[in-house]
Amino acid sequence: MGPDNNKILKRLALSPMPSAPDMLLRLLTALTKEGASFDEIAQTIRHDVALCAKVLDVAYPAYALSPRRLLSIEQVLAEVGFDALKTLVFSTAVNQVFHQPSEAAENMLAQESGRWIFRAYMAQQIAEKIGFSARDEAYLAGLFYDLGKFALAANFPTGEESMLAPEPATGTPASEVISLQDLGRRAGVALISRWPVASFLCDAIRYRDEHPDRIIGAPVLIKIAHLANLVAEGADYTTALPFPSAEKLFGFQ
Repeated sequence: MGPDNNKILKRLALSPMPSAPDMLLRLLTALTKEGASFDEIAQTIRHDVALCAKVLDVAYPAYALSPRRLLSIEQVLAEVGFDALKTLVFSTAVNQVFHQPSEAAENMLAQESGRWIFRAYMAQQIAEKIGFSARDEAYLAGLFYDLGKFALAANFPTGEESMLAPEPATGTPASEVISLQDLGRRAGVALISRWPVASFLCDAIRYRDEHPDRIIGAPVLIKIAHLANLVAEGADYTTALPFPSAEKLFGFQ
C-alpha cells in the first residue's frame, strides 16, 4: 500500500462515525433511568456499529501491556461504567448536532446498517450452531465487517473519494494498485488493531475476502465471519446462498 494510503489510515478516527438519532435517544433515556442495567443497555448498543466500536475504544487501551480476551458486550459496558457511557453517548449526540456527519456516512448508515446487523446475528447463530463459546466475539466480527469502509466515509467528506483510492501513476505495478474496497478492509484492520484484545477479530476482517478453500484451516472466528458475510450478501437474492461454502467450512448439510 502506498504512502498516501498509509497516511489516510493513520488519520482515521472513530469519533466522526454517526449513530442513528433514535438509537442515541433510546440510550440516553436508558442511561438516565433509575435501575438501568448493563444487560438492557447492551441490547440497544449492540445494534449500533459506531457506538460498539467507541465503547471498545474506551475499554481496552488500559490493557495495552497485557491484552485481554474480548469480553461480552455486557462485560465491556460494565468495565466502562455508567458515567463514562453517559459521557460517550452524550458527546456523540452533541457532536452530531454541532458537527453534521458526512453525507456519505449518513447514507451508508441508512442503507447498510440493516445488513450489518443481519450479518452480526448470522455470525452469532453460526457460533451457536457449532458450539463456539464466544458468541459476542462472533457477533462483533460480523458487525465490524464494514467498519473500515464506514470510518472512511465518516472521516472524509463527500467529494474526496479520489483521495481514498488515487489513480495509479502510469507504469505502477498491478500489485501496488489498491481499490476502495481493499482500502476499506485495511482501514478496518487498522482500527481494530488499536485495541489490545487477544482475539482473531482483526484477522476476521483481514481475511474476509479470501476464497473458502484458503481458510478451511483458519481459526474458527475467521470462518464464522466469512460465512456470515456470504449469507448476508445472498439475503437480498442478488447472490446465491452459500450452501457449498457452509458445507466446506463447517460441514453443514
